[in-house]
Amino acid sequence: VRRIAIDVMGGDSGPSVTVPACLSFLRRHLNARLLLVGDESLIRPYLNNLPASECSRLEILHTPIIFTNESRPDVILRSGRESSLFLAVEQVRSGHAHACISAGNTGALMLSARHLLKNIPGIEKPAIMAMLPASRAGGYTYLLDVGANLECTATQLFQFAMMGAVLVSSLTGKPSARVALLNIGAEAHKGKQEIRDASRLLADCEAFEYVGFIEGNQIFDG
Repeated sequence: VRRIAIDVMGGDSGPSVTVPACLSFLRRHLNARLLLVGDESLIRPYLNNLPASECSRLEILHTPIIFTNESRPDVILRSGRESSLFLAVEQVRSGHAHACISAGNTGALMLSARHLLKNIPGIEKPAIMAMLPASRAGGYTYLLDVGANLECTATQLFQFAMMGAVLVSSLTGKPSARVALLNIGAEAHKGKQEIRDASRLLADCEAFEYVGFIEGNQIFDG
Protein backbone atom coordinates (compact mmCIF):
# COMPACT_ATOMS: atom_id res chain seq x y z
CA VAL A 1 0.00 0.00 0.00
CA ARG A 2 1.32 3.41 -0.99
CA ARG A 3 0.24 6.61 0.77
CA ILE A 4 0.35 9.81 -1.27
CA ALA A 5 -0.04 13.32 0.14
CA ILE A 6 -1.96 15.66 -2.18
CA ASP A 7 -1.97 19.45 -1.91
CA VAL A 8 -5.59 19.74 -3.04
CA MET A 9 -5.57 23.55 -2.72
CA GLY A 10 -2.97 23.96 -5.48
CA GLY A 11 -3.60 24.69 -9.14
CA ASP A 12 -5.86 27.16 -10.89
CA SER A 13 -9.14 25.66 -9.65
CA GLY A 14 -8.26 24.05 -6.31
CA PRO A 15 -10.52 21.39 -4.73
CA SER A 16 -13.20 21.58 -7.46
CA VAL A 17 -10.73 19.88 -9.78
CA THR A 18 -8.16 18.21 -7.52
CA VAL A 19 -10.53 16.32 -5.19
CA PRO A 20 -12.58 14.66 -8.00
CA ALA A 21 -9.27 13.78 -9.67
CA CYS A 22 -8.08 12.17 -6.42
CA LEU A 23 -11.26 10.11 -6.22
CA SER A 24 -10.85 8.96 -9.81
CA PHE A 25 -7.28 7.91 -9.04
CA LEU A 26 -8.39 6.08 -5.91
CA ARG A 27 -10.91 3.99 -7.89
CA ARG A 28 -8.27 2.95 -10.42
CA HIS A 29 -5.49 2.18 -7.92
CA LEU A 30 -6.80 -0.09 -5.19
CA ASN A 31 -3.44 -0.28 -3.40
CA ALA A 32 -3.22 3.49 -2.83
CA ARG A 33 -4.16 5.61 0.16
CA LEU A 34 -4.52 9.37 -0.22
CA LEU A 35 -3.95 12.12 2.32
CA LEU A 36 -5.78 15.24 1.16
CA VAL A 37 -4.08 18.35 2.54
CA GLY A 38 -6.13 21.52 2.59
CA ASP A 39 -9.23 23.29 3.92
CA GLU A 40 -11.54 20.51 5.16
CA SER A 41 -14.66 22.65 4.71
CA LEU A 42 -13.89 22.92 0.98
CA ILE A 43 -12.93 19.26 0.61
CA ARG A 44 -15.84 17.55 2.41
CA PRO A 45 -18.61 18.51 -0.08
CA TYR A 46 -16.87 16.41 -2.76
CA LEU A 47 -16.78 13.32 -0.52
CA ASN A 48 -20.54 12.91 -0.03
CA ASN A 49 -21.98 9.46 -0.83
CA LEU A 50 -18.52 7.99 -1.15
CA PRO A 51 -18.41 4.16 -0.84
CA ALA A 52 -16.94 2.87 2.41
CA SER A 53 -14.17 1.10 0.48
CA GLU A 54 -12.94 4.47 -0.78
CA CYS A 55 -13.55 6.40 2.45
CA SER A 56 -11.31 3.94 4.28
CA ARG A 57 -8.40 4.89 1.99
CA LEU A 58 -8.82 8.65 2.40
CA GLU A 59 -7.53 10.97 5.12
CA ILE A 60 -7.75 14.76 5.45
CA LEU A 61 -5.07 16.97 6.96
CA HIS A 62 -6.80 20.28 7.60
CA THR A 63 -5.18 23.63 7.03
CA PRO A 64 -6.95 26.80 5.88
CA ILE A 65 -3.71 28.37 4.64
CA ILE A 66 -3.06 28.42 0.89
CA PHE A 67 0.20 29.37 -0.81
CA THR A 68 -0.81 31.03 -4.07
CA ASN A 69 0.88 31.04 -7.47
CA GLU A 70 1.36 34.80 -7.09
CA SER A 71 3.37 34.45 -3.86
CA ARG A 72 7.14 34.69 -3.98
CA PRO A 73 8.48 31.12 -3.64
CA ASP A 74 11.11 31.98 -1.01
CA VAL A 75 8.42 33.29 1.35
CA ILE A 76 7.20 29.72 1.99
CA LEU A 77 10.22 28.96 4.20
CA ARG A 78 9.50 32.01 6.38
CA SER A 79 5.73 32.29 6.62
CA GLY A 80 4.18 29.48 4.58
CA ARG A 81 5.03 26.45 6.68
CA GLU A 82 1.39 25.88 7.64
CA SER A 83 0.24 26.01 4.02
CA SER A 84 -1.19 22.95 2.28
CA LEU A 85 1.79 22.83 -0.09
CA PHE A 86 4.46 22.81 2.62
CA LEU A 87 2.53 20.39 4.84
CA ALA A 88 2.08 17.96 1.94
CA VAL A 89 5.85 17.81 1.43
CA GLU A 90 6.33 17.51 5.19
CA GLN A 91 4.31 14.26 5.13
CA VAL A 92 7.03 12.67 2.99
CA ARG A 93 9.81 13.89 5.28
CA SER A 94 8.04 12.51 8.35
CA GLY A 95 7.45 9.14 6.68
CA HIS A 96 3.66 9.51 6.75
CA ALA A 97 3.55 9.50 2.94
CA HIS A 98 5.63 7.89 0.21
CA ALA A 99 5.13 10.73 -2.28
CA CYS A 100 3.68 14.22 -2.61
CA ILE A 101 1.73 15.83 -5.46
CA SER A 102 0.92 19.50 -5.93
CA ALA A 103 -0.27 21.60 -8.86
CA GLY A 104 0.53 24.74 -6.88
CA ASN A 105 3.40 27.24 -6.91
CA THR A 106 6.24 25.34 -8.62
CA GLY A 107 9.05 27.43 -7.15
CA ALA A 108 7.68 27.01 -3.62
CA LEU A 109 7.26 23.27 -4.17
CA MET A 110 10.91 22.99 -5.26
CA LEU A 111 12.15 25.05 -2.31
CA SER A 112 10.06 23.06 0.16
CA ALA A 113 11.26 19.75 -1.24
CA ARG A 114 14.93 20.75 -1.22
CA HIS A 115 14.60 22.13 2.30
CA LEU A 116 12.72 19.17 3.79
CA LEU A 117 13.81 16.19 1.69
CA LYS A 118 17.24 17.28 0.39
CA ASN A 119 18.68 16.12 -2.92
CA ILE A 120 19.42 12.53 -3.87
CA PRO A 121 23.15 11.97 -3.20
CA GLY A 122 25.09 12.77 -6.36
CA ILE A 123 22.36 15.04 -7.75
CA GLU A 124 23.10 18.76 -7.54
CA LYS A 125 19.81 20.20 -8.82
CA PRO A 126 16.23 19.00 -9.25
CA ALA A 127 14.69 18.87 -12.71
CA ILE A 128 11.09 19.19 -13.86
CA MET A 129 10.04 16.65 -16.50
CA ALA A 130 7.40 16.99 -19.22
CA MET A 131 5.89 13.97 -20.96
CA LEU A 132 5.29 14.81 -24.63
CA PRO A 133 3.56 12.63 -27.24
CA ALA A 134 6.00 11.32 -29.85
CA SER A 135 3.29 11.74 -32.46
CA ARG A 136 5.38 10.63 -35.42
CA ALA A 137 6.47 7.34 -33.87
CA GLY A 138 4.00 6.56 -31.08
CA GLY A 139 4.81 6.56 -27.38
CA TYR A 140 6.28 9.51 -25.54
CA THR A 141 9.33 11.71 -25.27
CA TYR A 142 10.34 12.80 -21.77
CA LEU A 143 11.89 16.27 -21.62
CA LEU A 144 14.13 17.50 -18.76
CA ASP A 145 14.42 20.26 -17.57
CA VAL A 146 11.37 22.39 -18.26
CA GLY A 147 11.47 25.14 -15.67
CA ALA A 148 13.43 24.46 -12.51
CA ASN A 149 16.80 25.89 -13.60
CA LEU A 150 18.08 28.89 -15.54
CA GLU A 151 21.71 27.79 -15.83
CA CYS A 152 23.19 24.28 -15.75
CA THR A 153 26.69 22.86 -15.92
CA ALA A 154 27.64 19.91 -18.09
CA THR A 155 27.64 17.67 -15.01
CA GLN A 156 24.13 18.77 -14.06
CA LEU A 157 22.84 18.09 -17.59
CA PHE A 158 24.37 14.63 -17.32
CA GLN A 159 22.61 14.12 -13.99
CA PHE A 160 19.29 15.13 -15.58
CA ALA A 161 19.87 12.47 -18.24
CA MET A 162 20.55 9.84 -15.59
CA MET A 163 17.41 10.73 -13.62
CA GLY A 164 15.29 10.80 -16.76
CA ALA A 165 16.66 7.46 -17.99
CA VAL A 166 15.97 5.74 -14.67
CA LEU A 167 12.43 7.12 -14.53
CA VAL A 168 11.64 6.19 -18.15
CA SER A 169 12.92 2.65 -17.60
CA SER A 170 10.64 2.32 -14.56
CA LEU A 171 7.63 3.64 -16.52
CA THR A 172 8.16 1.59 -19.68
CA GLY A 173 9.75 -1.56 -18.27
CA LYS A 174 12.58 -1.31 -20.79
CA PRO A 175 16.07 -1.96 -19.39
CA SER A 176 17.56 1.22 -20.88
CA ALA A 177 16.39 4.50 -22.37
CA ARG A 178 17.47 6.41 -25.45
CA VAL A 179 18.87 9.82 -24.50
CA ALA A 180 19.33 12.84 -26.74
CA LEU A 181 20.67 16.29 -25.93
CA LEU A 182 18.54 19.23 -27.08
CA ASN A 183 20.68 21.78 -28.92
CA ILE A 184 20.44 24.52 -31.55
CA GLY A 185 21.76 22.10 -34.16
CA ALA A 186 22.81 18.48 -34.62
CA GLU A 187 26.39 19.26 -35.64
CA ALA A 188 29.12 18.49 -33.06
CA HIS A 189 30.37 22.11 -32.94
CA LYS A 190 26.94 23.63 -32.20
CA GLY A 191 25.78 24.99 -28.85
CA LYS A 192 27.33 26.37 -25.68
CA GLN A 193 30.46 24.82 -24.21
CA GLU A 194 28.43 23.30 -21.35
CA ILE A 195 26.28 21.41 -23.85
CA ARG A 196 29.25 20.13 -25.83
CA ASP A 197 30.93 19.00 -22.59
CA ALA A 198 27.70 17.29 -21.49
CA SER A 199 27.62 15.45 -24.82
CA ARG A 200 31.03 13.94 -24.12
CA LEU A 201 29.91 12.80 -20.66
CA LEU A 202 26.78 11.22 -22.11
CA ALA A 203 28.69 9.48 -24.88
CA ASP A 204 30.95 7.79 -22.31
CA CYS A 205 28.02 6.47 -20.23
CA GLU A 206 26.92 2.87 -20.72
CA ALA A 207 23.75 3.16 -18.60
CA PHE A 208 21.68 4.27 -21.60
CA GLU A 209 21.85 4.68 -25.38
CA TYR A 210 23.04 8.19 -26.20
CA VAL A 211 21.97 9.28 -29.70
CA GLY A 212 23.61 12.73 -29.77
CA PHE A 213 22.25 16.22 -30.38
CA ILE A 214 18.72 16.86 -31.61
CA GLU A 215 16.93 20.08 -32.53
CA GLY A 216 13.57 21.12 -31.11
CA ASN A 217 11.55 19.87 -34.10
CA GLN A 218 12.83 16.32 -33.46
CA ILE A 219 11.35 16.09 -29.95
CA PHE A 220 8.20 14.49 -31.40
CA ASP A 221 10.07 11.96 -33.58
CA GLY A 222 10.40 9.36 -30.83
